[in-house]
Amino acid sequence: MQRIILTQPLSDHVAEQYDGLHTQSKMFIVLRWLCHLRWLAVIGQALAIALGYLILQLPLPLVSLGGLVGGALGSNLLLWGYLLNTKSPPQALVPLVLMLDVILLTGILACTGGASNPFCVFYLIHVAMAAVVARPGWSWAVLVMTLLCYAMMFLVTDTVLLSSELPTWVLRAGSWIAWALSAVVITYFVGRLRTTLRAREKQITMMTQRVHRTDRLAALTALAAGAAHELGSPLGTIMLAASELQHQATQNPDAPPSKHLVEDLALIAQQAQRCRRILDSMNADTVRHADEQPTDFTAAQLVDEIKTELRADQCDKLIVHDRLRNRCITSRKHTLIQALSILLHNALDASTDTSSPVTFTLQKSGSQYQFIIQDQGCGIDEQQIQHLGEPFRTTKSPQQGMGLGLFLARLMTEQLHGQLSLHSAADKGTIAVLQFDVNPN
Repeated sequence: MQRIILTQPLSDHVAEQYDGLHTQSKMFIVLRWLCHLRWLAVIGQALAIALGYLILQLPLPLVSLGGLVGGALGSNLLLWGYLLNTKSPPQALVPLVLMLDVILLTGILACTGGASNPFCVFYLIHVAMAAVVARPGWSWAVLVMTLLCYAMMFLVTDTVLLSSELPTWVLRAGSWIAWALSAVVITYFVGRLRTTLRAREKQITMMTQRVHRTDRLAALTALAAGAAHELGSPLGTIMLAASELQHQATQNPDAPPSKHLVEDLALIAQQAQRCRRILDSMNADTVRHADEQPTDFTAAQLVDEIKTELRADQCDKLIVHDRLRNRCITSRKHTLIQALSILLHNALDASTDTSSPVTFTLQKSGSQYQFIIQDQGCGIDEQQIQHLGEPFRTTKSPQQGMGLGLFLARLMTEQLHGQLSLHSAADKGTIAVLQFDVNPN
């Protein structure tokens, strides 16, 4: 049995972690991650200075180093405060921050051995960041500045490491630690930043698709309003004329009407009524209830109101399994009724055999309410099911549907922040499942 998910809300974890990324600029996300990384750098520099001075007994210029670390701390506080007040920082700010970090790193290295310091490899972190997040011109500027600063390290006389007479294994261990930290920082920063930016692009794509579907719904609504205005009067005239002809044909006992004439008049009235229902379904109360707020209601109340949307013969074919009983449901009531009514009409239309019932199950599964509609129709083949939910895509004949019902049900499910999925196979019927969280928040 084929399965297609027409709507897919974000999971709680993803929504909590990436909520609102589509409203943030790329530079803001980069600077936010860079700010986190600079906090770690300040802590690491302070620990390294303490380790070198207290454990390794290195003759470190604490005043100069304290000023450089304090400069990094102060600049990051300013950056953090700036990001709290803006969501669209200039693109040049990222490479400028990286250049400032290169200068501060150069000062720290100059006070701790110059080119002999194994932590000179940290220069590569800034070059890698610039290559990932900055424009090519700025990336090359950061690279050139880094090369110049590193060249200056060879002009610094090492009065720290050489005079300390550290064992060889300590210097080798320092080199390994420096390379390991550089690799970890680059891998973590690039990986996390790429994941966040991909999530942002995914949100932008989802929002664009939703806006596109909303625009199509607005166009359909305008079309329905125009069609209802233009066709309302002619349909009313046709229905009135058909009713008058039926009345006149049955009121003349001397000239009884032919059977075919009565059937044709009844057919005209029936098709006119069907045109009226099509116009009403195109409107579907979507605009009227677009700003509907969640309300409390029971499953029994929901079923009763849904049955008012069905004909008497359709209610006879419907088998309801209410497993929610009197449980209180909090949701957009009218939107839910419209979506379920569309799905029920589709299921009833598919079950052409009067002996084939349609089951409607209301239940709670975990933290979600589920509304399951199953018919015994001919099902949907694999090729057709991939296009369901698109406007003007239908498995019905042109006389039975226009392909708008499932499209509207999909939009209404999105308004409920729920999920709508279909399970179907040829000659095995179709199962429609609409579900949403018990907690409307």
